[in-house]
Amino acid sequence: MSAPSNWPASSEPSILAINPALLRPNDVARKLSVSRAWVYDAARTGRIPSVRLGGEDGPLRFIEADIDQWLAEARAAWHPGRRAS
Repeated sequence: MSAPSNWPASSEPSILAINPALLRPNDVARKLSVSRAWVYDAARTGRIPSVRLGGEDGPLRFIEADIDQWLAEARAAWHPGRRAS
């Protein structure tokens, strides 16, 4: 199994790559101050990064570092008074 293309190249995988911190939908909802239904919908549509353990019917989980990066990118792209395109 190879690492995703957006991971840094390394001869040894980092501990995060081997055992990333996984969050449940409730954890992400609390972190983002949104409803759990929003989290499920955003994951289903690809709006937020997520993984399904064991296939498409598996439990929904989120890698904490991915959520933190997604949030940082969303904050950097947001400009008060400008409508999203």
